[in-house]
Amino acid sequence: MVGETVFRALGGRQVGGWSAALTSPQGSRTPHPPTDRRAFAGQTCQAEALAPDVLASILRDAIEARIDGRAYARVLARERSVRRDLLNRLRE
Repeated sequence: MVGETVFRALGGRQVGGWSAALTSPQGSRTPHPPTDRRAFAGQTCQAEALAPDVLASILRDAIEARIDGRAYARVLARERSVRRDLLNRLRE
């Protein structure tokens, strides 16, 4: 199960999640298919109809809006430090 694999990979730490949705201006609207039993009505926006770079930009903006900038900077600094250490060990 993917959730259990991620849970173990993170050392047993819990991970939160969130959902992102397209808005009408972002995607082409189509009628809601009658065979779709999800809990909404009216028109839908389809991610598949967007160009890959447009979809990537929408997702990137949604992710960046939720990231703790200071924590992210600390992770990047730690990553640079570990990388330097590993490269130095390989040169020995």
